[in-house]
Order: sequence, then structure tokens, then C-alpha cells
Amino acid sequence: MPSFHLLLLPLWLPVSLLPARQNPALPKAEEILAKMDAAIGDPAARAKIQHVVVRGTFTVPEFPEGKFEQVYAGTDRAKWTTDFGICVVFEGMTPEFTWNACTGRGIAIMEGDAAASFRAMYTLGRGAILKSVYSKIEVVKKTEVGGRPAYELKMSYRKGTPDVWLVDAETWRPLRVDSRIADPIQECSLRIEPSDWKAVDGVFYPFTTTTTMGAAPFVFKTTSVEHPAAIDKARLEPGDEVVAAWKDPKKRLQAAPDKAGECSRVTLEPRPAATVRVRVSEKDTMQALASIFPEIMSYLSSVGVDITSPVFTRYHERKDGMVDLEAGMAVKKPIAPKGRIQPSELPGGETAVTWHFGKYEDVVKTHALLERWARSNGMTPRGGAWEIYWTDPGLEPDPAKWKTQIFLPIKGAR
Repeated sequence: MPSFHLLLLPLWLPVSLLPARQNPALPKAEEILAKMDAAIGDPAARAKIQHVVVRGTFTVPEFPEGKFEQVYAGTDRAKWTTDFGICVVFEGMTPEFTWNACTGRGIAIMEGDAAASFRAMYTLGRGAILKSVYSKIEVVKKTEVGGRPAYELKMSYRKGTPDVWLVDAETWRPLRVDSRIADPIQECSLRIEPSDWKAVDGVFYPFTTTTTMGAAPFVFKTTSVEHPAAIDKARLEPGDEVVAAWKDPKKRLQAAPDKAGECSRVTLEPRPAATVRVRVSEKDTMQALASIFPEIMSYLSSVGVDITSPVFTRYHERKDGMVDLEAGMAVKKPIAPKGRIQPSELPGGETAVTWHFGKYEDVVKTHALLERWARSNGMTPRGGAWEIYWTDPGLEPDPAKWKTQIFLPIKGAR
């Protein structure tokens, strides 16, 4: 998950990247960056630092307290490990690519311009690397943030939406950075707010960082910062599966289509799952899911079982305003039952699949579309369909941007 220790190495920028002053009442961009650079700490102390290891804890709504570690080596390698208890997110960069690998989602690989915002998170302020991240920096205006005077900087990439930095006009430390995070499935807004700055070996680090992804606030609390003379190369390796996904795009998290409702046929492997099965009225479906998912997550965290998919709901029957549904998530290994939480399986074999974009209340229409497509092509359903929810409404509050994948087990014509 994004933090802010990436800002703590020299904040040098070539003058060629900085535009001529547009407003004589505003300082030049290079003047602000020079003051930011000085505010980070003693230049002699910073010159000695090549590697940084940051550890701490974080909190996010609906999850137990987690742990994180961030390792930076030189100017072009980094690896972050964020442990949620029921899943671990590994992410980082090499000179060739950036990656995000989550046990519950898959492996996303970003290269070229698509990786720019991720490289910015890892390498902002690391000299020549910035030449390939921001192509232009402008001082937009003087403003206020939380009652503090601040300057707004527009930080533009070669392509895509610029980042916006708000820099304290007195301490010259960043107050806020607004950016966007995009992966193959979903783009969401990103806001980083560093605070509680403390010196370690003469260099200042933010010991509290609030990172808001969409509408969900993650609060990172740093417990230690180290400056080792060397970093074991193994600590920075992406891992064999990530390297394989970099080399073979078929092994990556696949992008959502541009258009919803396009149907296709795939062959799936069966996967163990942890689920709760209930019979509820259609109008109470969302309320039931709101209690089931946290219950299962808490149980999986307590027994140390990793998830291997986002949350899903399978519909076994709809009749007379009632729904027989099974909700949960795929897991790395079969679970032991506990109360209404039971071991289950997402079926393998021939499956029709499509996507629904928009609010969940309308997803039944896309279910009907998928079944019509299957039957019109000589296929027959062989069990209840299920939905995988790729968008967390806590991260993306706009229902129009929610993305749901629908699967229908089938048999018949090929």
C-alpha cells in the first residue's frame, strides 16, 4: 500500500523539467523543491543513505490491525509487503517493470507509461529517475490545507492525469499528494497525507501516513526506520510467479473489457472456498452479505488461511421472492467448518462468463443476458451462477464504476 517514505532521498530535479514562472507572485518550482529538499534533513547524512527499511502497523476499516515492511535499494528497486491477515499484498519495482501481487486478486504487471504513477510512489525524489516520471512541474497557486498555508504543485506525467502536491509554505514538507492508482480491473483515487515527522540518523521521516484509496482510509504507523549498508538481494526479488507473469501476459491479472455484457466461454479449475449458505428474501440480500463477508474474513484470519479470490456470491435458486445463496471467498486450502461457515468449492469445467458494470441492483439483468447467450449457443446451465465483486464500494463509492464478473457453469455445444 502506498506510504510516503519514497520522498526521503534527495529531491533534485533538472532545471529543464521546470517551466518558466507563470505568475510573478508565486515562487518558482525549483525554489520550492530546494526548500523541500532542505527540510528533509542534513545533506551529508542523506548522502550516506543508499538503502532504507521501514516497518510498522496499519489500520483500515473492517480489518484487524496489519503489518507492513517497505524496502528500498538504490534508485530503481523497491519491495513493499502489506499483511492483512487473510491476504498479503506484495508490490514493488525493478528497472524493467512494477508489480502488484495479491493472494486474493492475482498479479498485475505495469510497464512503460502505465507504470509511471507506481514508479512515482517508489522513486519520487531520487534524482534522474524523476526524468522518467514527471515531465513538467508547475506552481499553481497558494492555498490552505487544514489551516496551514500551502503551495499547490501540478506534477505532470508524459501521459495520464497529473498528480497534485500540497506543500506547507512554512515547513516545506508535503501536506498532501493526490494521485490515482490504476490496475487492469479498477482505477481509484489516491490521497497521501504524511505527518508526525521525526529524524532518524539526521533524516526526517513521516511516522504517520494516512493513505486514502477511494473512500477507504489506511493509517500507517511507522515503528522503525533502518539505513542498512547493504540489502540482501533476495529481499527485493519479485518472486518466480511475478517474473513468469512479466514474461507471459497470459499469467497476469486480466483487464476488464471496455464494454459490459460481452459473453464468452472458458474452462476453469475447481477451487476450495469458505462460504455461508442462507435463504433470504431478495430485498434482504445485501444486508445478509454485509454480515457474511466480515464473519468469514475474521475466521480465516484467526486460522491463518489465505484467500485466493475477491468475495463472491453464488445463487442456487431464486423463487417466489426468496434467494438461496452461498457467499464467501476462494481459499488456498480447504477449511475446517465453524458454525455456519462451511468448506465449499467453486466448480471447475466449462463456464460461460461476462461482466456487469454498475450498481448491484441491476446485476440480475446481466445474469439473464448470460443465460440467454448460453442457451442460444446450444449450452445448458449445470448449476447456480456466481458473481465475483472486483470493486470494493469502500474504495470506489460511485456505483456506475463498480465491476462484477459473472460465471455460469454450462454443458453442451462447443
